[in-house]
Amino acid sequence: TSFQRHTSHTPEDARSQDVGSSGASSSSSRFATRRSGSFVNVSKYIIDPRRALHRYFVFFLACLFIPGPYFHDVMLGAYKAQICAPDALDISSTTFSWLFGLPAAMGAFSGPMASVVARWGDARSSFVAGGLTFLASVGVVVCLENRAFFAMLVFRLLFWLGLFMLMALQTCVSYKLFAGPELTVAMGFIIFACRAGGMTGFMLSGFLLKISRHRAVAALWFSVALVGAAAAATTLFAYLRGGTATA
Repeated sequence: TSFQRHTSHTPEDARSQDVGSSGASSSSSRFATRRSGSFVNVSKYIIDPRRALHRYFVFFLACLFIPGPYFHDVMLGAYKAQICAPDALDISSTTFSWLFGLPAAMGAFSGPMASVVARWGDARSSFVAGGLTFLASVGVVVCLENRAFFAMLVFRLLFWLGLFMLMALQTCVSYKLFAGPELTVAMGFIIFACRAGGMTGFMLSGFLLKISRHRAVAALWFSVALVGAAAAATTLFAYLRGGTATA
């Protein structure tokens, strides 16, 4: 019938359909292969320590070590009234100053920190220091929530111990990666990243307290998340530097 003639398929039609479907699948396969190849090429340049892209990306990660912890530290200072209040730690201004005065003494270890970095290597030093800083920031907020001042003071000491190690590592890495005018620019970026974290913490402290309904602990958890982001940067840094001769 006429309907059967129009709906019947010849062997040539079947072969043309097979060719078309196979061509489409091969095209998709080639596209996926190109995308995969592009990713492999980019990752190769990032992982290979001989490449300039590796140096700049590793340095970018090093710049991310400090802004989050500085943000957390200045937020803690900005919430002095809330922390000293009777419904919080119920401490005096003098006692509150211990949370900043005693941890500053950890700076005495900055010199030996460089020796520790040289002995442990970049990868292990960044992983340990980043993890210590993050865990200590968590401990600070948990102790504040539970009104445990002396435990909070211990975590503040550990926080700055890890932070000073990260600072020492930043300096060592900058001198390993750059020289001459490049080193001058690199150190400028390091300082800028540190100050940017502190400045942003002061500027956002009031806003974060407001949206947290004036609960300092809730606002401080946001700063802890930024310290966690810095710890993630130290972990990726440790992975990239783990196989290099200078790590």
